Amino acid sequence: MTGAEHLSFNACIISDLLQQKKTIKLYCSDSQYSCLPESIRRKVEFKKIPVIHGKSRSFVLKFLVDIFNILRIFFGNNEKIVLLSVFPPTLFVTSILAAIFRKKVKIFLHGELNGLRDNVNRKITSYSFWVYWYFKLSLYNYLENYIVGEHIRESIDNVIFIDSKKLKYINHPLTPKCFVSKKDIIYASIGYANGASYDALFSIMSEINKSCCHIGMVSEELYEKYKSSCIIFHAKPGAGLEYEQYLKLVSRVQYGVFLYNHDYSFTTSGAMLDAMSNDVVIVSKNNCFASYLENIKYPTIILKNTEELISLLEHLPEYYEMIEQYDTHLAKENFSKNSSSWIV
Repeated sequence: MTGAEHLSFNACIISDLLQQKKTIKLYCSDSQYSCLPESIRRKVEFKKIPVIHGKSRSFVLKFLVDIFNILRIFFGNNEKIVLLSVFPPTLFVTSILAAIFRKKVKIFLHGELNGLRDNVNRKITSYSFWVYWYFKLSLYNYLENYIVGEHIRESIDNVIFIDSKKLKYINHPLTPKCFVSKKDIIYASIGYANGASYDALFSIMSEINKSCCHIGMVSEELYEKYKSSCIIFHAKPGAGLEYEQYLKLVSRVQYGVFLYNHDYSFTTSGAMLDAMSNDVVIVSKNNCFASYLENIKYPTIILKNTEELISLLEHLPEYYEMIEQYDTHLAKENFSKNSSSWIV
């Protein structure tokens, strides 16, 4: 990973390990390491590895570099290995090495699980090809697999060639809540703005001239398109926010707006959870994860379409009145019950 990719998740898991008095060698890119909180950086042994990311990467080069990284980790005199994320084509090599060296390897599976969906591209250079065959050939039996998202269990159960009982499910750890004097950002988008869903959101906000800030990374294309509009960007293309700065900004938000196009049946939104950690009301198009948050009684407004967003922005409920209708502490407590029991 580079920059702020999966930053909240990685920081929470590493902190969890540190609380267990584990000695940690952290293999990651320079840019990811620099984004981690100082409280983590000073307690881990940093092992810099090359990580290829972005539009410039080729499949073959990425594959070779990641194989090199995996081999370095396996031959690095490490008693236990925890992979916070993985390049799907390396799942085969990782499984085989774990079997040969009898290493205990825990692996966290995130968005790559979308490769299990029906009717997806399964060319050999696609992530979905490698994830599909990792499970189809039962290679997952050689690793300890953690599915990041309790709500994904039902989707996994419907995949006939997976024994879901052999997998473990945890919810994405919640980040510590930042306490601020006031919630002065009415609505914001959160996460990595780099696609059609964020383009649609920024377009709507621009058309109705509603000032909206984006908290997180942004692609150069969207930045150039909306930098002169009412959209306020807190980071420029190619740069991420420092972790503490990112969380402080999120904590000031009343309503977090998410117009994701996919259904989140096989993945979790870390950005939504950063919002949840800081009592931000979730405004989202209907998807499995937003429905899950609504079901655990976290304040969530689910939109049927983008037209409903425009109407909502014109008649936005008063934030504190809405928050008082829910027990956000209880909702987060219920969510977190399945977030930190993975360490053995």
